Amino acid sequence: SNSNPSLNWKLLTLVCDRDGIASLYENGVVLGATLDISAHTGSIDSTNWTFGYGSGVYQPQCLGEVLIFNRTLSAIEIKNYYELTRSRYGA
Repeated sequence: SNSNPSLNWKLLTLVCDRDGIASLYENGVVLGATLDISAHTGSIDSTNWTFGYGSGVYQPQCLGEVLIFNRTLSAIEIKNYYELTRSRYGA
């Protein structure tokens, strides 16, 4: 583990289902309540995504990888993926 907490690797996973419910996971554990996003409509394409942007500065080193699945992952799948990949980043 890195001695600087701001540099520690984390796996953040956002899951959105067909009913418009979103859940956020950190390191395989769900964070709080779900969020209803059903009012947001439209398609998702490669032109409306922004990654690695924070505090007004583009930070490309913030992302190790981005995965997009064509189905909703279960909590067990998210936890298993975290356990399988955490050693890549020293977690």
